[in-house]
Amino acid sequence: MKKEPTNTQMITRVSGLEDKTVSLGIKTVSLEGKVNNLGDKVTRLEGKVNGLSNKVDRMDVKITRLEKSVDEIKDTTVQILEAVGVFSNNTEKRFEKLENRVGKIEVTMVTKEYLDEKLLNLRADLLLMMRKGNLKLEEAVAILCERKAITPEEAKRILAMEPFPSE
Repeated sequence: MKKEPTNTQMITRVSGLEDKTVSLGIKTVSLEGKVNNLGDKVTRLEGKVNGLSNKVDRMDVKITRLEKSVDEIKDTTVQILEAVGVFSNNTEKRFEKLENRVGKIEVTMVTKEYLDEKLLNLRADLLLMMRKGNLKLEEAVAILCERKAITPEEAKRILAMEPFPSE
């Protein structure tokens, strides 16, 4: 048989349980305060996370706009480069034509030195012809004077005329 506890033992045990219950109650209240405090912190953290989420969403929108802008810039750059390429090709063709024309001009062009030389040669030829003509005139005047067709004064006047006056 089992021995039953006495009333005093029971009261002592109940009293011990009561103390433990009070202690548990205090601990529960303290724990509830901590849980409430933790709940407040979680709520604030959720607010911050939501704020960050909104900022990230706005950044996504901005990044999408930037990507579109970059794509447009790329397209514009490609168009500009194509236009520059066409212009460059056309300009190159024009320069090639000009180079051909300049080459032809250079081949057929008369230089200053060439002209100077030709003019000097022509001047010398003209002077030679004029001197010969002047000699013929002097001879003709002498013959006319000998035949008494002109007077010596008329002969002097004729020979005094340009381009080579006789003395």
